[in-house]
Amino acid sequence: MSAPSGVDAPLSRPVGGAASALLAALLLASLIGAQACEDTTYSAAAAHPTVTNNGDNPAASAPLFFVGTDASGLQVVTVDVGGSEVASFGDALPVDPALYSPSALYVDAAGASVMVRLSADDGAPDLVVYGQGGAWTNPLAKLEGAEPFKVAPALDMIWAVTRLGPSRSGDVIAQVDVVTPEGEVLLEEPVLPWPDRRFAAFAPEGGWFLLLRDRSVLTLVRADGVETIVRTLPPQDGVVPRLIHSAFQTSLILVEPVYPDLRWVDLAGAPLEIEGFGANEAELDGRYAISPDGVVRQLVDRAVVDTGIRLIGEPSGSVVGHWQGRWLVTSTGTGLDVVDGGGESVASYVVEPSTAIAENLPATHRSASASVSGLVLSEQGGTALVRGSHQVTDGDQLEEVEVTFDLWRFTADRTSTHTRIARLGPAAAYGAPRLTADAAAVLWVADGVLNRYDVEADIAEVLSDTLVFAPLVGRTPTTSGD
Repeated sequence: MSAPSGVDAPLSRPVGGAASALLAALLLASLIGAQACEDTTYSAAAAHPTVTNNGDNPAASAPLFFVGTDASGLQVVTVDVGGSEVASFGDALPVDPALYSPSALYVDAAGASVMVRLSADDGAPDLVVYGQGGAWTNPLAKLEGAEPFKVAPALDMIWAVTRLGPSRSGDVIAQVDVVTPEGEVLLEEPVLPWPDRRFAAFAPEGGWFLLLRDRSVLTLVRADGVETIVRTLPPQDGVVPRLIHSAFQTSLILVEPVYPDLRWVDLAGAPLEIEGFGANEAELDGRYAISPDGVVRQLVDRAVVDTGIRLIGEPSGSVVGHWQGRWLVTSTGTGLDVVDGGGESVASYVVEPSTAIAENLPATHRSASASVSGLVLSEQGGTALVRGSHQVTDGDQLEEVEVTFDLWRFTADRTSTHTRIARLGPAAAYGAPRLTADAAAVLWVADGVLNRYDVEADIAEVLSDTLVFAPLVGRTPTTSGD
């Protein structure tokens, strides 16, 4: 069994001032070895988990996608739900890997369609290729100089831009086209300064998109070309404010001129009366509404659904996910908190630096932040994959010196455990790890190698080194096209 890449990565990025001296002492002390696994007690993965992955993970039944290079060229591969079987997805990409490098890998929610964004090494416009497991096509082939700017979650539309140069005011003059994967142009906007026409949102399941014309007219355009004016704003000078809070398939939550006032409308802009939604009824936290009496509800298309969870006091952070009537998970910025259906604390987790940093760098000269890369919940508990960013502080300056990925698990009996999956230097070429839909494995790319961590066996190994893998993992774009 091969040792995984990225578990024992040295930290070598220089920093300046007092931080440099502190980091030098730290490196001399013990940074050669990475922190070993900690608290490795596990129970069986849940039989029917739900997955929340910040929009980056396809459906629970879908594989994970990666891209790499071998003798035949650039290849997209899949890894099955259990995280153990690697298979090719379609033909080799129709580009020369000596000229283009993959910079983004997009997957639809079902895991059936893929787009790969490719950046030219000579500074030419980016390309995008589309495939469903066979041959690949170039949707922008007929648009000379165009490059992809936004991609829809359903991969049914691409917002493409052809940059033509600056105007007298310094704004970029650009042609905008919205194109299907087959290369059909759904919309061709006139050449205008960039701020005068702006992307707003895509439909989560495909079929329409929103754009803002003349900095004031929010317009919905359907795939058949039919347009509807959803809202007309007063003329906007300077930066256009945020317009869309949430985009659902048949409705929108719009941001009113005075934030945080919001308005729920249908796709024609007509107001909707949604029970449980209103400025005086609940405080919004992303797609969740928390009423003054602590009841937590989830915002879905044209409805506010009771989660069966009631908080005691204020939430400890932003809501990451929930299991109906059982758990609410919040991100605190430096870790995670979990409460049960009655608002009682179940477990908490705070990301910690490696032993090398903790023992050699005073707490007054370091800080950390945490974000969730994956979350699987069940009736019995949950599993979270947490990215930790560890920084050296020098006055008001921060310099990232270490990236960690921890697997944290909690159970209904209020016990929790965590394991450090990988520790990487800030300059390391890695693909953000992904938790499989059954919470059985973690996959990540480091130094061109695809690695796998088996949760139950507590074993990390190289899953595949037949390709030189790009530091990417397939993700489903959000409605904002990112």
